[in-house]
Amino acid sequence: GADRVVDAALRRAGILRVEGLAELFDAVETTARFAPLERARVGIVTNGGGAGVLAVDQLIDCNGELAELAPGTIARLDAVLPATWSHANPVDIIGDAPSER
Repeated sequence: GADRVVDAALRRAGILRVEGLAELFDAVETTARFAPLERARVGIVTNGGGAGVLAVDQLIDCNGELAELAPGTIARLDAVLPATWSHANPVDIIGDAPSER
C-alpha cells in the first residue's frame, strides 16, 4: 500500500529508489553511463554513512558528479530530519530511521 505510493511519488519526481548495496552500485554505474543531462548531478540519500561513502566512491569511479545541496534544501531537510543528519550530500538520515523518515 503506502510503499507503492512512495515508489510512485519518487518515480514521478525523477528519483531512482534502490534497496541494497548491489542494486545501488548497479544503479550508479548504469546512470553514470547515460549521456550527460543539463543537470546530471546526483543526490544520494541513505540511512547509513558507510553506504553513502561507498555510493559516492562508485559514483566518482563512474565519472558521475555529486550534487551540492542548496541552502533551501538543507532547511527543508532540517525541518523533518533529526539534528544529527549529515547536512550534506550524501544525505544520511541516520540508521534508526523509521519508514516515515
